Amino acid sequence: RFFSVIVLIVTLFSLAVYIYSVPLIKDTVYDIERNASRIALNNVFELANKMYLNLETYRQQALENQKRQLRNVVALAQAYTRDAFNQVEMGYITEQEARERVFEGLRGFTYGNNDYIWVSSYDAVLLSHPDPRYHGADASTLRSNEGETIIPKIIELAKVDGEGFYQY
Repeated sequence: RFFSVIVLIVTLFSLAVYIYSVPLIKDTVYDIERNASRIALNNVFELANKMYLNLETYRQQALENQKRQLRNVVALAQAYTRDAFNQVEMGYITEQEARERVFEGLRGFTYGNNDYIWVSSYDAVLLSHPDPRYHGADASTLRSNEGETIIPKIIELAKVDGEGFYQY
C-alpha cells in the first residue's frame, strides 16, 4: 500500500512536471529559434547593405578613373592639335592643312579597350570619327534608345561644364 501510494505520488508529480514543462520548453525553443532567425536575417541584411555600399564605392572609383583617363587622352589630343597649329604659326603648313592633319590623325587615336576620340563641330557635324559611316556626317539626328538626341546633348554639356565626358 505504501509503495502504491509512493508510485502514485511519483507518477502524479511526473505527470504534472511533464504537463507544465513540455509547453514551456516548446515556447522557449520557439522564442530562441525566432530570435536566431531575426539575428540571421539582420546579419544577411547588414552584409547585403555593406556589399551594396562597397559596390557603389567601387562604381564611383571606376567612374572617376575613367574620367581621369579620358582627361589624359583629351589632353594628349589637345597637345597633338596644338602641335599642328604651332606649325601653322611657324609657316610650315596652312591652317586648312593643319585641320585636315589633326582630324585625320585623331581618327587613328585609340586607347583602353578599342576606345577612340571623335571631334564634332558645335552644330553636331562629326569632323573626325574613326568609323567611316560617321566621319563627316551630321550627327544632330542620332538618337539614343530613349529617343533623345545624343550628340547635341553632349555638345551642350561640354560647352556648359567644360568637360568632354558624358555618361550615356
